[in-house]
Parts: sequence; structure tokens; C-alpha cells
Amino acid sequence: MSNEIPHPELLEIAIRVGTRMSEIYLKEGDYRPNESWGAEGQIYPSLTGIALLLLYKKTGNALFLKGAKSIVDSNFKKQFDSGGWPLNLGVNSIGTCFTTSDKIKFLSTKHEDLPSTLTALRLASEYQVISGDNQFEIQIRKGFDFILLHWDKEQGYFQDMMPKELLSLRARPKDYHIFAFQAIVSLSKIYKDANEYIKPLYNSVVENFLDMPIETYPLLMGMHVHVLLSEETRGSYVSEVIKTRINGNYGLNSPFLLSNHPGALGHMDGLRGLTLTEGHLRNSVGLAMALSKYDLVNNERSYIDSTLYCQLKKWILSMYSSNLFYEYLDLNLNQKKGTGSSAQYLPIFWILGEF
Repeated sequence: MSNEIPHPELLEIAIRVGTRMSEIYLKEGDYRPNESWGAEGQIYPSLTGIALLLLYKKTGNALFLKGAKSIVDSNFKKQFDSGGWPLNLGVNSIGTCFTTSDKIKFLSTKHEDLPSTLTALRLASEYQVISGDNQFEIQIRKGFDFILLHWDKEQGYFQDMMPKELLSLRARPKDYHIFAFQAIVSLSKIYKDANEYIKPLYNSVVENFLDMPIETYPLLMGMHVHVLLSEETRGSYVSEVIKTRINGNYGLNSPFLLSNHPGALGHMDGLRGLTLTEGHLRNSVGLAMALSKYDLVNNERSYIDSTLYCQLKKWILSMYSSNLFYEYLDLNLNQKKGTGSSAQYLPIFWILGEF
């Protein structure tokens, strides 16, 4: 498997975006975008921190490690006494297109959320391993013990703990269980007892990938492909299952592709359904991540040199300006909008070839 990053020529852009995000967190202790596409939740800061750690590993620049630590500090201030984290939807940014009611916003601050808890634990454990700083050991263990209470041995995954009213905001809540596998892999670097959950969680990721309908939005598809290709070697599973899906309605012929805007894709969410009046950076990045990861794993350039991939790359970069990425293109107004968290950490994942 190649350890190269798919786009070394874009590393400077990733560094600029990561520098901006690090400096904001170090100064403000959080990120509060004035104009985000949607109401942001607790998952976003943790994924931002993971992107900063990846930049630190790639560049050795201590600013990125300091930025990640600032997010870890901020996260633990939000940890419940139970050990879990709330979704906190809309607390830092209410969103312009995907908004939430005051009731949902309130409820999201009162209930533990599985993906938010898992990503916070993944970031904290990765930070501890990379930095050698174990000052958060007690809080990490508390969070790990909390998620173990929700282990479903028969199903082989952790059960969601939010009420259905909140879970309905996600088009397919089970798609987010991919964060459990990643978190447990990270936690296993600290706790030996985490190892027993890795295989069943990976199997649940495989099964969920096979169950995905074509309406699954491309970012989630791309994240699953990325994780699966990080674990699988070249063989029939990669060529017959993953590649077939990439070539089909999940990738090259995705219903999200916008014909009048090459490289742009629409979106699917739990409230509005399929939306093709917006080109979403997250979904173009998700598909690009899947295509580039496949080529890197198989030492090919069949996707990276394709017309579609060139269109994806060009469109993604068209959303970059002044050390940040815009989240979406409003097709009705032909305006780039949104400076939310996901538009910053996702391009870093794509440029570095890591997730």
C-alpha cells in the first residue's frame, strides 16, 4: 500500500487552512462560523482536531499539535458526568440552510450522542499517543467506560443513545457508526481491553456498506470506502465489491452529480431529503476521497486521471479562497456560501489521503 499523499502539490493549501483553524482555536477556544451551511454539532470540533493531528504528523509543525490540544481541552469542558458528550446541535452555529428548532437545540444539549462521544474519544486518545501527554487519562477512561455500557454484543456495535426525535436529523443513523470503529482502534493504543471490539465493529462497517442505498450521501459512502480500503488488501473484495460500487450509482453514476456543474454534487439530509439546488463541498470531497484512496491502495491512476476526478478536483479547489474553503454553492444565486467546520477539515483529509 502506498503511503504517499494523493496531492502533494496541494499540501500548502492544507497547511494554510490548518493554520487558520489552529489559530482560531488557540485564540477563541472554539470555532463559531458566522455563516455555516447547517447547524453544527459536537462531532465537528473533534474531526477538526484529528485533521490537525494529521497535519502535525505530516509537517512536524507544533502549531497543529497545539491547535489539536486546544480542541481536546475544549471538548473535555463539555463532557457530561456520565462520561459521554452531547450533540450540542446549533450551539456554536445555527446554520443557514439546515437549521434546527429551539426544542431540538435544547434536547441536543441534554442527551449523550454516540458519534460525538466517539469522535471526542478518538481525538483525545490520538492526541495522547502522539504527544505523550497523559493529562486527560482519567477523562478518556471515563468516556470509554461510558460507551461500553451501550455495547450490543449480538449486533456487534454500540447502540445510539439519543431519542428518535434527534436521531431523525440523520438520514441513516447507522452510517455514523463508522466513527465507532475508528475510535476503538485509537483507544486500543491505550487500552488493551478495547481490542476485543475492533473486529465486530469492522464487520458492522462492512455490513453497513453493503446495505447502503444509492441515496446515501456521497461523503458517508466515501468515508466507508476509505476505511475499508485502509483495512483490505488487493483482492476480490476490493475489485468485485468496492470497485463495483464506486463504478455504479454510488460513485461514477451517482444521482447526486450535478450535470450543469461538473465536479459538484448535491446533498441528502434527514429533514430535506435529496437536494440538488446546492453543490456541496463535503460530497465532492467524499467521492474524491474514495477514488483517490482506491488508486493509492492499488498503485493505480485509473480514477485520479479520469475526467470525473479532474472535475471533482477543479470544483473543490474553486471553493477555496483566502485560507478557507466554502461549504456549498447556491445554484439559484450562483454564490459560494458557508464557512463551517466541515469545509475546513474535509479538504485536509482529502489532500493528505487520510481520514
